[in-house]
Amino acid sequence: MKRSLKLFTICLATLLILFLQNTAGFADQSVLKEGMSGDGVLKLQQKLRDLGYYQGTPDGVFGPGTRSAVASFQSANNLTADGIAGVGTLEALRLSGSNGGVLKEGMTGDSVLKLQQKLRDLGYYQGTPDGSFGPGTRSAVASFQSANNLTVDGIAGAGTLEALRVLSSNNGEQSALKEGMSGDSVLKLQQKLRDLGYYQGTPDGSFGPGTRSAVASFQSANNLTVDGIAGAGTLAALRQGGTMASAGNTAAGGEPAALKQGMSGDNVLKLQTKLSELGYYQGVPDGAFGSGTRSAVANFQYDNKLTVDGVAGEKTLLALQSANPQVALANRGQAIDRDTQAIVAFARQYLGVPYAWAGQGPSGFDCSGFTYYVFDYFNINLPRTADGQYSAGSKVSKVSKLQPGDLVFFSTYEAGPSHVGIYIGDNQFIHSSSGAGVVTITSLSDSYYKARYLGARRVIG
Repeated sequence: MKRSLKLFTICLATLLILFLQNTAGFADQSVLKEGMSGDGVLKLQQKLRDLGYYQGTPDGVFGPGTRSAVASFQSANNLTADGIAGVGTLEALRLSGSNGGVLKEGMTGDSVLKLQQKLRDLGYYQGTPDGSFGPGTRSAVASFQSANNLTVDGIAGAGTLEALRVLSSNNGEQSALKEGMSGDSVLKLQQKLRDLGYYQGTPDGSFGPGTRSAVASFQSANNLTVDGIAGAGTLAALRQGGTMASAGNTAAGGEPAALKQGMSGDNVLKLQTKLSELGYYQGVPDGAFGSGTRSAVANFQYDNKLTVDGVAGEKTLLALQSANPQVALANRGQAIDRDTQAIVAFARQYLGVPYAWAGQGPSGFDCSGFTYYVFDYFNINLPRTADGQYSAGSKVSKVSKLQPGDLVFFSTYEAGPSHVGIYIGDNQFIHSSSGAGVVTITSLSDSYYKARYLGARRVIG
């Protein structure tokens, strides 16, 4: 009896030890925190590295770097950011695929590299993929989001990553191609537009003003919404062949319905000749509607109280036919002054257009994207950013010396030039405001902007 009791006690003790060992092993995996080490920590580090949170070399030791990586992952996934890998955090890590739950600026790793490669293939990312999520990657993500009707925050969350996956699996075909993008999809678009007679340049894979104008001409000829953006409907029409462009894109009666940038032919040549006679077109008429022709048309439209869009539509063409060269030359005044007024009139057309981070039009702008777009339309090349534009042109010494068309700069959310607008006269400027949420007009005497006024640059003349 005593011998049986002794054996029972030994067996019970053995089972208890085994149970405690197994429980300790489980506990070691259910919570991982600073000071711990082992395979569980090693796997945690490897997962965090794959997702772009852990920057070091996985070594199985839970130190400050691992704690920081865990906290970053928790913050990005709406978990309590305590740096401890508990049950909820480990489950979230397990559910996070190889693409990660969220990719954002400051992260690195294979997931970021794959993200950059997809964005490059789709024409959004211009740099060399390096696995480091910097401002360029953020801007590319934001552009992709804007083009695909996603929340524009520059963060590759679940919705953005899924959209990228779908588009990438669809042979890289874009849901929308627009100005500022580049890549094979843009190249194919340009080639198709050239084959149909809309695109006059050499296809280079870069979506600039010429491509935008060619897309708009194709849309106009095919009864599509004319916005210069190759969206799903436009791309589908192009795949089906679309309508070939005629010389000058003429209407049924033989007269041009509209002449715009990217077009060429006898009608464009006649337009340039007429504008030259009136003193608006400075170049040699060559029958190719480029930025110089667009600027001349815009100036003529401003002087004749027409909508300033640089497109020679029906009203503009009728006004040109009846214009008297001698009267027009006498009334034109100083060319620089007319240019500035035309630029201001063109900018005003975008009042109310939504503010969009990293946007450069025409459906959304950030502050420097707005100024870049407006001046580019008149063949005045500016750097893309506010601080870059602050180095353009010549300095305007004081507010009393400002002229319409001058760029005005402010130091808002950070030191230095962080906001820019266009002076329009009467102590007012037009700008794309994140605070107002739209393109708006504000007084330089406004207390917020008056206190943050930094200076002005003149880029015309």
